[in-house]
Amino acid sequence: MTPDRRQLVTESWKKLSPNGAQFGAIFYGRLFEIDPTLEPMFKGTILNEQIRKLTSMIDLIVHWLDLPERLVPVLKQLGARHNTYGVQEDHYGKVGTALIGTFEKAARMGLGVLCFTTGSPDTLAPLVEKYKTEIVNAEPVGEYVNDNVMVTSQLLCLEDGQMVRDIASNMTSGYQNSLVFHYLDTFPTPPGVPEWPALIPEPTPDDLAERIEAGLVCMGTPDEVTKSVQAYADIGADQLVFGMLSTTMPVEVAIEAVETFGKHVIPQFDHDLVHRTTRLREAYVAARGPRTSTSLFHALDDLPAT
Repeated sequence: MTPDRRQLVTESWKKLSPNGAQFGAIFYGRLFEIDPTLEPMFKGTILNEQIRKLTSMIDLIVHWLDLPERLVPVLKQLGARHNTYGVQEDHYGKVGTALIGTFEKAARMGLGVLCFTTGSPDTLAPLVEKYKTEIVNAEPVGEYVNDNVMVTSQLLCLEDGQMVRDIASNMTSGYQNSLVFHYLDTFPTPPGVPEWPALIPEPTPDDLAERIEAGLVCMGTPDEVTKSVQAYADIGADQLVFGMLSTTMPVEVAIEAVETFGKHVIPQFDHDLVHRTTRLREAYVAARGPRTSTSLFHALDDLPAT
C-alpha cells in the first residue's frame, strides 16, 4: 500500500468512525441485501455487538497499517476464525461490494445523489469527497454524467430569531422525522431514534438554540441560516433543498420564511440561475450535436433534440 493510500484510508476512517454504529448498520444491511443467505450466519448474535466488533477491528487495522509485522498475524488469526464460521472465499468479494457505499456506486454510474443527515454537515463530508473522487472516472448508465450532490433539510428563516425557536418547537418535527424512519425503512436508523410507535421527542426552544448554534439545522435569523448553509457548501454539496412543515404553522409565516431566505441568503450562494444538472445536460448535448436517428431509447423525431 502506497503512503498516499494509507493516508487516504486513515483520514477516511477518522471521519467515519465517530458514526461507527450508523456505518455498521449500513454495511450489514447492504451485505444481507447482496446475499440474503449470509444473514443466518449471524443468527443468535446481537447486531449492535457485531457492529462494535467490526468497527473495533477496522480501528485496529487502520492503526497498524504501518506495522505489518503486527497486523498480518492478527489478520491470519481472524481469517482462520471466520473459516470455522463457514465463511467461503466468494463471501469476501460480497463484503467488499457491501463496503462500497451508495455515494461511490452512484458516482461510478454517473448519477446524482440525494441525501440528508441527522447530524452536522461534516458527517456527509467523507461521502461527498468519495463521490467527487469517483465520478471523474464514471461510466454513466445514461447519456451524460450528472455530477450533482443534493442535500435536503428543513428550513425556517425569519428576522425574529426567537419567533423561529418558538414556532419550530411546536411544529411536530419530531413526529415527521419519526415517520421518515418508520415508512422509509431502507434508511438506516441512527442511534437514539426510538422504535415505532415511540416518537422522537419534539425539540424545546433551548434544544433548537443548541442545534442552531451547532449548525445542525437551517433555522434562525438570516445570519444563522447563512452559517448553516455555508457548512454544506464547505463540504462540497452542489445543491441544498428544503422541506417546510408549513401545514403545522400559519401559511403567512411559511411565506415570510421563504421570502426572507430568498432575499438575504440565496444571493450569497446561488450565482447561476440555471440548475447545475441543466448545465451538465446542455454541455453534453452541445458536444454530441443533434441526433440523426432515433430508436425506442432516443427521443422521437418530432421532439426537440435538446
